[in-house]
Amino acid sequence: MACDGNDHRLLPNLKPLHLAILTALATPTVPAAAQNATWQGGTGNWNDTAQWDTGNVPSSANDVLIDGGKTGTDSVANVNVSSAAGNLTIDTGDAVDINNATTLSIHGASILNDGEIGITSTGGTTSLSIQGDTTLTGSGSVQMSNQTVNRIIGVTGSTLTQSANHSISGSGSIGGNFIGLDNAGVIEAVGSAGLTLNLRGTNDETR
Repeated sequence: MACDGNDHRLLPNLKPLHLAILTALATPTVPAAAQNATWQGGTGNWNDTAQWDTGNVPSSANDVLIDGGKTGTDSVANVNVSSAAGNLTIDTGDAVDINNATTLSIHGASILNDGEIGITSTGGTTSLSIQGDTTLTGSGSVQMSNQTVNRIIGVTGSTLTQSANHSISGSGSIGGNFIGLDNAGVIEAVGSAGLTLNLRGTNDETR
């Protein structure tokens, strides 16, 4: 009987442990919000830490603002090495220039462009790459140089949706046979190199 008594005395001591476990299991996990990285203003290279208010080069975990209205001077962020961002916002008068033979990968679901995105190959493959379904909105444009190796591509199965007030023009290709396109804006072939649409599940179309 002494043994039974000891058992009964131990049982209440286990209740707080059970309660703590149940509380932990019932507490939802809240994902961390993306940290903004804002361009400090002016013209410079994307991989220069001094150009960012965070003091660090952005990653796929950072929503990027160019230049978030920080200065009265138009800004140009030169993507001089392959780089990544979460969502991307470009103010009126500002630009992101994806330099020759580099890639800018967008891991968020939004590109809000009221300025300009340049895809400026001079012979090397140069890409704007979406990493999931992405909307391309704003009153700005994507301008591609006169090279066949400019690309707007993405991971297999993703779709790029371009809004009515946005435009894409120049030479190169859109799709890479990986992504779909839902277009309400303007897509215009400019330059002798031509613009090819090779969208997921379709035959190539060159203009």
